[in-house]
Amino acid sequence: MKRKIFFIVFAILTITAVVSWGGQFKKIKESYKINTREELTVYLEIDAGEITVTKNLSGDEISLTGRINEKYDELDVGYDKRHNEFSLTLDRNKWFKSVTDENASRLEIQLPENAKIDFSSKVKPK
Repeated sequence: MKRKIFFIVFAILTITAVVSWGGQFKKIKESYKINTREELTVYLEIDAGEITVTKNLSGDEISLTGRINEKYDELDVGYDKRHNEFSLTLDRNKWFKSVTDENASRLEIQLPENAKIDFSSKVKPK
C-alpha cells in the first residue's frame, strides 16, 4: 500500500514538473510600423537573456520575435507612434536563481534599413 501511494505521489510530482517546465516560455512575435521620414529612437535596457539586433528588409517596420522565460524574466516593449520611439526592457526578477543557456530568454529585433536611427542601450550588471 505504501509503495502504491509513493508511486502515485511520485507520478503527480513528475507530471507537475514537466507541465510547469514546458509552460515557462512565452513566444513573442510583434511588429510595429514606423515613420521613416523622422528619426527613429530605439532604447534597450537589458538585464537578462540574449538580444540580437539585425536589419529588417521591410523598410518601415520593426519586428520582434523570440521567447521569454516567464518564470524568471519580464518583458516590457512598446512603440510610441507620436514620438517615433521604440523601447524594450528585459528584466530578470529572480537573480538568486541561476538560468542555464537552454532556459534563457532570446529575442531578435529587426530594425528598418531605410530609417535614420538614434540607438541607445543599457546593459545592467548582475
